[in-house]
Amino acid sequence: MADFDFLDGFDADGDWGFTSVKSKPATESKAESDATKEVVKTTADNVGKAVSSEIINRLESKLDKLLRATNETKEIFTYSDYLVDTMTAHIDRERQKKAN
Repeated sequence: MADFDFLDGFDADGDWGFTSVKSKPATESKAESDATKEVVKTTADNVGKAVSSEIINRLESKLDKLLRATNETKEIFTYSDYLVDTMTAHIDRERQKKAN
């Protein structure tokens, strides 16, 4: 048989929050509801901006890395061109010496 000791002392005449009413009591006014919607919208917009700025910052840092690598490559080719020009000038001078 089931044990219903937990019901001992239960007052059947008391109001335990189950009293019937015609309508559900309002928990918020219309103004509070509108204010809450505005706060939620503002928060969502700010979160979107934060996420967007984070993505933009990541992209900018990646672009900076690419630009640095490109500039380094350009410097290497510039130096290489300088060396080739110097060697070519040296070879020309040597040929001119032998020709004279």
